[in-house]
Amino acid sequence: MTDILLKADAVHVRYPIRKAGLLPGAEPLWLKAVNGVDFTLNQGQTLGVVGESGCGKSTLARAIIRLVEAQGRVTWKGGTDLLSLSPRQMLAYRADIQMIFQDPLASLNPRMTVGDSIAEPLKTHREHLSRRQIRAKVQEMMARVGLLPDQVNRYPHEFSGGQCQRIGIARALIVEPKLIICDEPVSALDVSIQAQIINLLMDLQKENGLALLFIAHDLSVVKHISTEVMVLYLGRVMEIAPRDSLYRKPLHPYTQALLSAAPVPDPAIERAKTALPILGELPSPLNPPSGCVFRTRCPKAANLCAEQVPALKEQPSLDGHKVACHFPATAYSGGG
Repeated sequence: MTDILLKADAVHVRYPIRKAGLLPGAEPLWLKAVNGVDFTLNQGQTLGVVGESGCGKSTLARAIIRLVEAQGRVTWKGGTDLLSLSPRQMLAYRADIQMIFQDPLASLNPRMTVGDSIAEPLKTHREHLSRRQIRAKVQEMMARVGLLPDQVNRYPHEFSGGQCQRIGIARALIVEPKLIICDEPVSALDVSIQAQIINLLMDLQKENGLALLFIAHDLSVVKHISTEVMVLYLGRVMEIAPRDSLYRKPLHPYTQALLSAAPVPDPAIERAKTALPILGELPSPLNPPSGCVFRTRCPKAANLCAEQVPALKEQPSLDGHKVACHFPATAYSGGG
């Protein structure tokens, strides 16, 4: 049985925006960025997280590593609840959980050399290492991610976007973490460079037994790298399933619409696809719809959808495939 590395239970992130009224003591309005998310990530596996902009993907990632405050439980290796730790207690876990950010250049300090940027986590979490040992580890890691060790004294602006993302990967890997959270790590890169970075992450995952939480908009990238895929909408989980099961038979109307919009490289399949457009506009997270949050844009919505929040339930005969829908699909012809 695969070991559970990270387990999230009813994770909520909300922000007070303003008072609901003008009178003293009025309650604040709350923006619910993440609204009761549950998932399990096993050691050495990859959970892909997809959804429209504003659905809570990046907020969820930041909640896990305590860059934003959250409620609920995030259990590490079946023991410690990360959300209950003080900042000082959390420091002991930060070497095991690293993050790669979306903008490769903006995530690096422009006043620090590449060598210093990659070495910084070692200086924080491996204080016993000498300067010579740190330098050797930095050069070794640069070589592993496809950078030249003699570039150690250059600055970030001297590198391309793809090279800067390799620097970010080296910086995350240098302390030998067990989990790397990738927040849209290839969205700012050209397609050919995207493939190089994804293949690099997968190779490093095999070498080190890493678990990845991979956030992306590109469903083809997510399909390539993920073991399991979770679909978010307005802070809630719509569907979560093993990769092949979700792409072969998506059960939620939102997942179906996302997959139908994803381009397929085969022209014949692309022409045969049935478009499933998402109706209307994304509702405000300040005032989400009652019941199912997707009902205002769903072609299958009924009165029940407005009255009850659908539970995330595993479907019969589909091992590990869960969907939050009162009327899950029995067939799919979108061609994604």
